[in-house]
Amino acid sequence: MFVTYYRLMKQLLIGSSIQQILMETAKSDAEIAIELGVARDTIYRWRTGSTKVIRRKNLMKLAAVFKQSLKYNDDGRVDFIPQNPVKNDAIPLENKLGENEMKSIIQTLQKQIDYLMNENKRLRNNLESPIEKKF
Repeated sequence: MFVTYYRLMKQLLIGSSIQQILMETAKSDAEIAIELGVARDTIYRWRTGSTKVIRRKNLMKLAAVFKQSLKYNDDGRVDFIPQNPVKNDAIPLENKLGENEMKSIIQTLQKQIDYLMNENKRLRNNLESPIEKKF
């Protein structure tokens, strides 16, 4: 059970908006792969839907490449939502977003914080553990 949970924390289900943006982009699979540091075939599999999962770190990089925010759905899928540029409107942001949108943003930010905290902890443990040399 823990292994399944751990795997799910590292890999997420690709939502339709992610596939859609990969289909509509002018960038080639090779260009995106270079930007993300993954194999070209990986991008192809995401775009065609032959794989349904994506690692969290690759998802975050992909969102940054396409300047998108992430939305974690209740069914386990992750989708892109366009980032809105900040405008100096008189209407506060809270009045523009509905309760569900605010909850989704908060949930997304919390999951990103959790991931970064776990990654920080892992990296600190790697630094503190003695390096074993294998001959």
